[in-house]
Amino acid sequence: MRAADFAEYEWLRKQCQFRMTVPEGFTAREVIPVGDVLYDPQLCWFEEDGSAIVSDIGGQRQRGWDPEAGHGALYRLRPNDELETIVAPGEGGAGSFIRPKLAPEWFGSYGGHIFIAGQSKPGRVGAHSQHFLYRLAPGSSTAEVFAELPHSGSIGGGVPGAMMPGTFGAKGTEHEGYFFAQSMMNCTVYRISAQGAVEPFIVFDEKTTPKPIMPLLIFYAPPHWGELAGELIVGGPWGTSFTQKASRRLSMRYWRLSGPETFDPTPLEGVAYGTNTGIAPEGFGGFAGDLFWADEGTANMMHETRAADGALEYDAKIMHTGLDGRTAPFAENLQGGSTSFIFDGRRMLIASLRKSYATGEYHEPDGSIYEVVHTG
Repeated sequence: MRAADFAEYEWLRKQCQFRMTVPEGFTAREVIPVGDVLYDPQLCWFEEDGSAIVSDIGGQRQRGWDPEAGHGALYRLRPNDELETIVAPGEGGAGSFIRPKLAPEWFGSYGGHIFIAGQSKPGRVGAHSQHFLYRLAPGSSTAEVFAELPHSGSIGGGVPGAMMPGTFGAKGTEHEGYFFAQSMMNCTVYRISAQGAVEPFIVFDEKTTPKPIMPLLIFYAPPHWGELAGELIVGGPWGTSFTQKASRRLSMRYWRLSGPETFDPTPLEGVAYGTNTGIAPEGFGGFAGDLFWADEGTANMMHETRAADGALEYDAKIMHTGLDGRTAPFAENLQGGSTSFIFDGRRMLIASLRKSYATGEYHEPDGSIYEVVHTG
């Protein structure tokens, strides 16, 4: 699919030129260019045939911006670069598709279903308002509300806004059969059962930590974290919250995620992670087994910040860390915002979100997807 008014966005393509560099032994190309159909793309996972699932926070039924209409879409990017629509722009709910997660087989009766964080209202107002966890059944093009987050704590008025999906509880642990989601607005981590019951698991306010934690990520620590491997971790900016002014550069810290009675507010030291992370598989040359993670440079879109006019700096990178702890850049000269990537053998897809469609009120198609291939 291609946008009918593609030629009108040549000015935008000039602001977002493809400049990414990768190491020798790899080739890189632009798969979906800026000015096409993507606004805030986020790569989710590969399917067995090599197709990639792509979510988009932006996009409505019509070009432009209708503050009363929903936004966001879900696509399948085929190996031949064809972008196939799963949920059409603006058809998935009141606002946004944020980092969809595929439920494991042990998540009750919903194994194989897609769970999506979403707003109850569109745009920037919606980012500050009630959020839902949506569910998309296999083969369906209609997302349904699975759970509504309750108000919690005092930060941000207790409003469960700016929601981010975390992770499914690992099989065989006390959290099996649960899903974690977190609100950056009220700094609360929620635990949601496979039956849709929701409970605030921990609130990062003055009762728990001397400085608030804005929970952006929840994940299980990778092997590269040594003795911490397999621990449930929360990550995010420290000493701030969603409605405060964002710093120029996103500063991430990490903590073991335990209950409020046992939580240690001392940040972990000597660990490498980023806004988006993955482990390179066999087939990805000498980087196989390395932990890859995104450094967004000076584009901090994780608060309600509006980006300045003009092009973003080309100072975002994708870094890699070996099991020995050594860290170095892999891909450079990217524009930040939220840089996601996924691996499939010798292939790596990279999506650039750039300026924020919802919280930043930037409604131009400035999203793109690149491909990196190990050629030997």
